[in-house]
Amino acid sequence: MNKPISHQKEQSLLDAFFTSHIKAEFTEDASGNPMIETLWIGGKEMSPEMLRDHETLDTFFSSIAALGGGLDPETTLDFMIETAAAFPKGFNQASFNKSIALLQKMQPQDPVEARLLAQHFILHEQGMKYLNLCSNADMVCHSQHFGTLSMKMLKLSQESIQALTKYRNKGTQQINVIHMQDQGQSRYDGKCV
Repeated sequence: MNKPISHQKEQSLLDAFFTSHIKAEFTEDASGNPMIETLWIGGKEMSPEMLRDHETLDTFFSSIAALGGGLDPETTLDFMIETAAAFPKGFNQASFNKSIALLQKMQPQDPVEARLLAQHFILHEQGMKYLNLCSNADMVCHSQHFGTLSMKMLKLSQESIQALTKYRNKGTQQINVIHMQDQGQSRYDGKCV
């Protein structure tokens, strides 16, 4: 009996670090505050043995630093904890993993981009929280108040992502002009665009 030949290259541990998500598991300290117990990168727990391996350790710190746009790993971890703490439900395992996943998806190239992205995420989450409170308010004045706060937060969220786009494009604007021909004939279909 022949074994099927696999053409897939087996992913090394270091490749997994660069291509997979970073995740944290939490525990509580004596006061009941959440604290990070274990970090996972690429589906691998960062065990003490792995952290003794210099190549693995360097890759781990590079993976963490990349999320902060190239800041040092300790500053990046502090930044991600602060970002997670600013979410409406505060600092916990879900908000920390969410902040990491969002930063990992958007791939900030420098600390300015990382800060603008964090600002966008936080403002959006707060805006959605107030929007939910607006729809669940039992008094009209409360609904109006939460609606106003929601609109302000969502507008600021939109402005921060526009600032990021402008920053990434170095202040330039791209305009695409599309020329269309209808066999040399002009037409009017009665619609204003």
